[in-house]
Amino acid sequence: MAQFSKTGVLTVPAAVQDPLIVAGAADEAQTLAAIGEVYRRTGYLLDPHTAVGYHVAHRFRHADEPMICLATAHPAKFPEAVRTALGRDVAEAHHPLLDALTTLPVRCVDLAADADLLKSTVVELNR
Repeated sequence: MAQFSKTGVLTVPAAVQDPLIVAGAADEAQTLAAIGEVYRRTGYLLDPHTAVGYHVAHRFRHADEPMICLATAHPAKFPEAVRTALGRDVAEAHHPLLDALTTLPVRCVDLAADADLLKSTVVELNR
């Protein structure tokens, strides 16, 4: 980490590299395609973040090895992505706690980029 903070580069020595750990990315079309493919095949609704992980995992997957993907968010947080991926609103994309938030008032406070101001505002708003 000292090397990273000085150079902005992190190099993992070959001796400790794990071939089971990979990284990648997915564009919007690939993400939406993953949501649709998994939903049509299994009935499970991926959120966009998990769909990216799923897409990347499939790029590196070997047919003779199992793959495990962990969900990272609830799809109800991303209704527009779900509608775009599936072409319709899917009832199970809703979550009662998230849906209940839509009836609450919205509070917005614009602050200067100042850590002490942020801390004092959080304290004040939570009294």
